[in-house]
Amino acid sequence: MSRVGFRRWVIPGVLGLSAGAGSTVALWSRDEHEGGSSVSELGRAVTRSLRSCMVVATIGFEYKRLSWRFRDRYEMPEYREERRCVHGRSARRLLELCNRQGGLYLKMGQHVASMRQGVPTEYTSVLVALQDRCGQDPIEAVERVWRQEFGTDLSEVFAEFDKVPIASASLAQVHRAKLRDTGETVAVKVQHPDLERNVPIDIVTVRRLLHVLARSFTDFDLQWIADEFERNIGQELDFCKEASNARKAAGTLKRYPQIHIPMVYPEWSSRRVLTMEFIQGCRVTDLECLRKWNISPHDIARVITWAFADMTFVSGFIHCDPHPGNIMVEPLGPCASSSRTHRFRVVLLDHGLYRQIDEAERRAFCRLWRGLVLRNRGQVSQASHDLGVPGSENLFSVFLLSRTLALSSKPETDLNDPLTREDFRRTARELKHQGVTRKNVLDFIQDIPRDLLLVFKLVSLVRNICDELGSDADRIAVGARAAVRGMHLDIEQTSRRPQGTICNSELHRPWVRHWNYLVARLELEAYLLIFQLYRYWAQLGTFWVRPSILFS
Repeated sequence: MSRVGFRRWVIPGVLGLSAGAGSTVALWSRDEHEGGSSVSELGRAVTRSLRSCMVVATIGFEYKRLSWRFRDRYEMPEYREERRCVHGRSARRLLELCNRQGGLYLKMGQHVASMRQGVPTEYTSVLVALQDRCGQDPIEAVERVWRQEFGTDLSEVFAEFDKVPIASASLAQVHRAKLRDTGETVAVKVQHPDLERNVPIDIVTVRRLLHVLARSFTDFDLQWIADEFERNIGQELDFCKEASNARKAAGTLKRYPQIHIPMVYPEWSSRRVLTMEFIQGCRVTDLECLRKWNISPHDIARVITWAFADMTFVSGFIHCDPHPGNIMVEPLGPCASSSRTHRFRVVLLDHGLYRQIDEAERRAFCRLWRGLVLRNRGQVSQASHDLGVPGSENLFSVFLLSRTLALSSKPETDLNDPLTREDFRRTARELKHQGVTRKNVLDFIQDIPRDLLLVFKLVSLVRNICDELGSDADRIAVGARAAVRGMHLDIEQTSRRPQGTICNSELHRPWVRHWNYLVARLELEAYLLIFQLYRYWAQLGTFWVRPSILFS
């Protein structure tokens, strides 16, 4: 190992391990002073911190060794093959760490698994297991949490309470039960008992580890992630906030009758317990179950696409974790017009993490999406500037459409087409040819508005669900239609201001707003039709006039 390597990796690594343990002791000392900890708690906290530090140090050293071995020879096939092996080993180590630590680590692993842009496939394919496999607490721990929250026993409230949970996630597990007074079947979500005790330690450990990684890998500064997770986890640990989010989301989505959000029972809900309406259904991507019920996956994809497009572009109140485990399909019986096709409802679960997008950012994102779909580089450039990252049009295109701006701007490109592994490699080559480095990408992620990162995650998760359902659901065009509607929402909201303000001028009367929306929508539909015709013409290839003149 070189002297430079020793200074830049081993020394920071030792300092990081010491800092992690030191921070753990400091947190324990504070809790001990407040009368809330013991020596056994200190041992458990130090063990958790050191376990994380050792795994991350092992992974970091493997990448450093790979870099030293292939210094200035990164184009060699041997390097790419060895890098894939390191990715795979590292992903499996992280999977084991997340399963052992639980809580915040599971949440972070699930977040990484949902991000297909910028994350190696070896990581996403391995860590996706965290969305289905989470540890379960024994019934005694559940009873203890219930008693702490309500001062009663489960048997006093429920005539039946299943001891084995029907679902278990990173923060809580869900039990099926029957209320004693009404006989209603409900789902009781109970927070893991050690979660609140572990989160402060885990946040400090993650913060220290990211600091060490930033010093060891100069183009890998992700220290802001700890702040973001600390902000998010605080909301998700409060089930009263989740109940409030569920009620608000039900109001914003009431125009979609096929979207359902379970009713909350407030009398038996608290900060760590949430009692909800029980839904009998299947996971949204369970194709075998959907076939058995004669429910069309394409219809489900359309409903999900429209609902989340409305969240993103119109209301700006977004569900930040809509992975397949948080979406169910409930059968409602055969349609009146056909005995072969069944009615259904898409049920949205887990409303712990929502974000209300700033109005200016929401409108700018509407313009950005519309510009990308209409191949209007000027509008994309202006929207990038309005979002605080001027000159980032290419990266916005890659993150949202999985294509470079040059490729997505071509009229013959069908933005709904699924991408192959070769397509991703070609995108990577184009970015490298354009001089886009990993540091540019990380700087872009750090500079964009924080809430927009959750929008990126939502877009990625909806795309993944549509892929698993085998339907593109015209997702790109649906987003553009919602964006056009969202671009006019600000006029509708500001028109409620007092008389005499500019918002109540002639231009903001209801019929003018609707006329402007109609014109914008007709313009969008005309362009979408032209692009569709262009692709048909390009496929035939034998015309007396080149279709490209439409876009000259």
